[in-house]
Amino acid sequence: MSSNPGRFALMVTDQTMPGMSGFALAAEMARIRPDLPILMMTGYSPGLMAGRVKVAGIHQLLRKPISIHSLGTATGSSLT
Repeated sequence: MSSNPGRFALMVTDQTMPGMSGFALAAEMARIRPDLPILMMTGYSPGLMAGRVKVAGIHQLLRKPISIHSLGTATGSSLT
């Protein structure tokens, strides 16, 4: 991503990943490319605070399981 940040139109991450949290990844991507829309998926943490999501540069938090409709709605696309 850092070598060619303009080639991406959207980033989708998960809250829990090996080696780096989704929050850390989102914050780093938002620093590199502030205009990049970032979606985070999670099956955990129903108590995630909106402030933490916003500070990390995450545009929308999606709760698992995620349907193709909800992903399309979040991205502004019509995925069917």
